[in-house]
Amino acid sequence: MLLEILIILWMLIGLGCTLLPQVPGTLLIFTAMGAYILLNKPVIPDAFMWFMAGLVVIVEIGTRLYRGSLNSRCPLKLAVDTIVGNIAALVASNALVGMAAGTFFWQAMIGKTIMPRLDTYFQVWVNLLLVAFLRFLCGGLMIILAIKYLF
Repeated sequence: MLLEILIILWMLIGLGCTLLPQVPGTLLIFTAMGAYILLNKPVIPDAFMWFMAGLVVIVEIGTRLYRGSLNSRCPLKLAVDTIVGNIAALVASNALVGMAAGTFFWQAMIGKTIMPRLDTYFQVWVNLLLVAFLRFLCGGLMIILAIKYLF
């Protein structure tokens, strides 16, 4: 019973890691299943493990390639820096010269050069969130199948 709880906890940690861009959460889920199989030796079909291994490869390589294509169109660092710098400049100009004058100053000097790019940056963020959501769904599917076939 304790082993099952630890394996499920390991898989849930892997599921949480699917939301982080550089952490292979689905691989953590797969290794948790492998550890359970090595320690408990349940009878499972070979096709199940091949399917799970294929799913891990597809998810990890596919999302990395998709993230790479997003970064080639708009570097993620630039998107984050632009949004944070944009908000910081607006707050700083409001603090220095007051709300109305600061907003006018920001719009006149900074906003007109940054605002056209924000649509591109927000689109990159939406796509990155979609990638994280798809990885999360695949990780959840792996956990559901593991619980069904292993426990």
